[in-house]
Amino acid sequence: MNTEKKNRRVSVGRIIREMPNRKALLLSVILLIISALALVTAPRVSGKLLDYFSETIKAGGTLDAGHVLRTCLLLALLYALGNLTVGFVNSRFAGICQTMIRELRDRISRKLLHTSIRNLDSKSTGDMQARVTADVDNFSFMLGYQAPIMIQAVVQVVFVVIAMLLSNWKLALCYLGMMAVSFVGLRLLSPLANRYNIRQVKLQAEMAEMIEDTYSNHLIIKSYGAEENCLKKYDETCKRFDKVYVRMRFVMTMFSTLTFTCDYGAYLLTCLFGAIMMISGSMTIGTFQAFIFFGNLFSAPFTMITGGFAVIISGLNSASRMYEFLDEEEPEVEPPTDSLKNGTFVPCASFEKVDFRYVPNTPFMEQVSFAFPEGTRTAIVGPSGSGKTSVINLLMRFYEIQGGRITLSGKDIRTLPTNELRRSIGMVLQDPWIFYGTVAENIAYGKPDATMEEIIQAAEAVRCHLAIRKLPDGYNTILGGSTEWLSAGERQLVAIARCILADPQFLILDEATSQLDISTEAMVNEALDKLMNGRTSVVIAHRLSTIESADQILYMENGNIRNSVNYPNCDLGVCTTGGRIGIFHKNQPSMITQFTQILGASDVNIAGMANKSL
Repeated sequence: MNTEKKNRRVSVGRIIREMPNRKALLLSVILLIISALALVTAPRVSGKLLDYFSETIKAGGTLDAGHVLRTCLLLALLYALGNLTVGFVNSRFAGICQTMIRELRDRISRKLLHTSIRNLDSKSTGDMQARVTADVDNFSFMLGYQAPIMIQAVVQVVFVVIAMLLSNWKLALCYLGMMAVSFVGLRLLSPLANRYNIRQVKLQAEMAEMIEDTYSNHLIIKSYGAEENCLKKYDETCKRFDKVYVRMRFVMTMFSTLTFTCDYGAYLLTCLFGAIMMISGSMTIGTFQAFIFFGNLFSAPFTMITGGFAVIISGLNSASRMYEFLDEEEPEVEPPTDSLKNGTFVPCASFEKVDFRYVPNTPFMEQVSFAFPEGTRTAIVGPSGSGKTSVINLLMRFYEIQGGRITLSGKDIRTLPTNELRRSIGMVLQDPWIFYGTVAENIAYGKPDATMEEIIQAAEAVRCHLAIRKLPDGYNTILGGSTEWLSAGERQLVAIARCILADPQFLILDEATSQLDISTEAMVNEALDKLMNGRTSVVIAHRLSTIESADQILYMENGNIRNSVNYPNCDLGVCTTGGRIGIFHKNQPSMITQFTQILGASDVNIAGMANKSL
């Protein structure tokens, strides 16, 4: 727990340093001091007025109406000053806090957009969602609502204690001694509250992860009939969360119960000893009345402090998690020293003796070299996990290499601005990404200034124009991450239309037609052929229909290029490379399907390999 305490202290210091408009914050604190002075002065004034009444009545004199009126006006002025100032300060402080929260949300958004893929891969979806949603909301509530109340309460408590000691230090020690018991109890309970809060946050992240998995994979869950199993796991996690939440609420209730009990005890002791002092003549009735008012002024903010203690702990824990994410070190990237705009862009790329590791001290690629010549189509094949997608990730600079170099247009990609590098390459992935927005906005994502005519032309190129026209609002139909309006194939067509509209000179197709049926695939392949004509293209594929027009085929295994072949030089059913790439075909009742199979021997057994694929 010492680590958590240290993190909370660091978070407090950082919040103060990063607080915007600190001059306004200082002014707010000064106004709170003025408010506290006004509120603690009022009981002393009213106590003196009560003593004046008592002494005048005992002496049989006449009350001075002017004096009474002036005193009452002074009391009204003090209470008005104290309460109105508090209201102004709260609104002002809320504005300052909201500015900081807005800036913090903006920083988190920028961090999410610019953080490395390696950092994102190291965290679960649920944990990330908890950090950027639940933690931010928790911190916002703490800073925007609870923190101003706590600051006001602390300032008021300090000045009330001073006023008590100046009024009657003996009675003050009696009252404060009882309240000290409450403070000691809170100190003993706070580690328990912190422990439950940390467990609660972890379980929230775990439940968010489960919901994300269930929502994203609901078809798979239904196909396996695993609904009850998912419900059981989620229910078990919810029960654990409920237990932690109930215990957390119990601790928070103990905070309030202990505070109220000690407060009532302090009130009774004050009345008892105050009565004894008045009987003995060492205290006037006015001083006693003022002390009762001081007790009320003390107990209300002290209750706020104890009641909000758990909220502050929770908010600071959330702040620690957010700052931990914001402070995560990114891989050192040298500033760009070159640009693709310098000279003519040539759509060619090469890997030159590239070394790469996903895990430190565990090589994945070693001295890998190959090229994507200008205007050619290269197919990358190989078993799952062989490194096909890794090639794309390195070319797009989602990961940093440890040795060698990768070039685009003859320039080391490490010398180029990453946004410039990625905008020069068009990608169509196996899983189409559809974001929340209209169909037109999804197609025009890579070219926001595209006209509707250009958007329609891109849709017609992949034969999805008619399908879009049939939607409720046509191109203005709102789509989302898992929209019900489009089939999986139609979603892929929208993604391909997006790439066509962007019109890049270098294309990457990662099983771009894998979600399509055979007839739709034939139409899309025709559109892709037109798109790839005259452009440099890299195709990751498992079916021959996808790569049969490739100029070269690269076979990958365990992160390295094991063999390559110029596809037009291969005959079906004949292995021309003496070892790794064999091409064969299989007759089916309705069509002829061609396969490329990676072999470990020089001879090709077509019958035995007929059911295997790339």
